[in-house]
Order: sequence, then structure tokens, then C-alpha cells
Amino acid sequence: RIILKRSMQPMNRAGALIRVSTARQLEGTSPEKQFQLIREYAAEQGFEIHNRHKWLAAESGAKRDPVRFRDALAAASAGEVSRVHVFSVDRLGRDLLEMLWFLRNLDDLGVECWGVEERRLLAWNDFMLQIEGAVAGKERQEILKRTRDGLIRRVKQGKFSGGKVPLGYSLNRET
Repeated sequence: RIILKRSMQPMNRAGALIRVSTARQLEGTSPEKQFQLIREYAAEQGFEIHNRHKWLAAESGAKRDPVRFRDALAAASAGEVSRVHVFSVDRLGRDLLEMLWFLRNLDDLGVECWGVEERRLLAWNDFMLQIEGAVAGKERQEILKRTRDGLIRRVKQGKFSGGKVPLGYSLNRET
């Protein structure tokens, strides 16, 4: 008698959206940690992520039309991925409309987006997700205000506010 072993189903393909707010964070562990946790969670759910489906960006969470969204939607549209993973709702972005637009487009393509930190499906029509997205947008406004206030305070104190030193000038590190 011959017993045929059932071949293991191939793993489903997923993508990973990874966002950090500044280019400086690209040098740290934040993107690597996000990807590690995303990959582990995807594997738990029976999905694998290839490097070409790892979309990494150092951009403001409120950037209009993020390239990583376009790339993820292109891969979903081409049938290359059947799921997209992101570390958390605020890593999707800090602009509620952009986030909902992206999730709605994924939904139209039959592709789910899962949040690793929340361990849940992120759907454009989920009221709680909409609130979390609005809170992320409010946090972005607060970050901008604190940054602006800090720069103004430094300038009023006669200190360098940061950035590139203008041509012809040098930075006095003591003052």
C-alpha cells in the first residue's frame, strides 16, 4: 500500500510596511525591530515576506501620497501579496485620510492589512481604527508645535537652532 504525503501548502506572500519619522532613525534599530516583529507575526499566520515586499520609508507620517503606499498597492494589484503587515496604526501614518484611502484601496483589491502591535485586522471602516488614526494625527500636530516652540526658544536664547550652518559661517560649540 502506498501512502501519499500531503505536500505542505506554500506559504502565502505578504508585504511589510515600515515607517520611521526621520532619516536618522534608519540608522538605529527601529526599522529592524519593526521588521523582525512583523516577520514573526506574519509567519505565525502562515505568511512569508520577501525583501522585495518590504517597503521602508523615512518620512513624515502626514506625507501626501507616500511612495510605500503606492508600491504596496502595486504589489497587491499584481497579485504578488495577499496581505500587508504594519507594526502599528501610527506607523501607517499620521494623516487619517491617507491611511483610510490606503486601507480602502487594499480592501478593494481583496488584500488585508494587519497591525502587529494590535494583533488585529486594520480595516478602513473600523470606527476604533478611525479614532486611533485621528489621535495619531493630533499627536503629529503636538510634535510639530513642540518642535517649533523649542526652535523659537533656542533662537531667543541666542543658540544655534540646528540644521546646516550657512556658507561662510562656522558654529561656535561653546555658545
